[in-house]
Amino acid sequence: MFRRANNRYGHILGILTVATAIAVSAIAASGAWSAPSDMSLVFDGEQAHLVAGNVAVPVHCSGDSAGFCTGSVTLSHGGKYTTIPFSVQGGRDDSLIVPLALGAGTKHPRKVHGIATTVQPRGPATSSKEILYAR
Repeated sequence: MFRRANNRYGHILGILTVATAIAVSAIAASGAWSAPSDMSLVFDGEQAHLVAGNVAVPVHCSGDSAGFCTGSVTLSHGGKYTTIPFSVQGGRDDSLIVPLALGAGTKHPRKVHGIATTVQPRGPATSSKEILYAR
């Protein structure tokens, strides 16, 4: 089931990434808009929250408020992983809901590995990694 969901999200993310790259290139080439630089999504602290079989991850988009951080977040735990697309306005905090089952409850927080990859208006994508503790 997770593999099918990951495939579906992977296809959606691929389409979103290509469409974003084409749109940014076309707008920048027309001179109508100056693309913001250094847009990066970062995890906002080490804490995540378990919500109805999902993991709520606090994030922050650093960069110009006129731009957006766009890309994908991957969470993994115990050999399972889920990748979802995101788009967060520059300068804003948000919470991403990632469908990742972490198993039966314990009183101890679960260690989850997170990778956020942000497409850049110009140049290669940026990535941030974080160990998150989900409660």
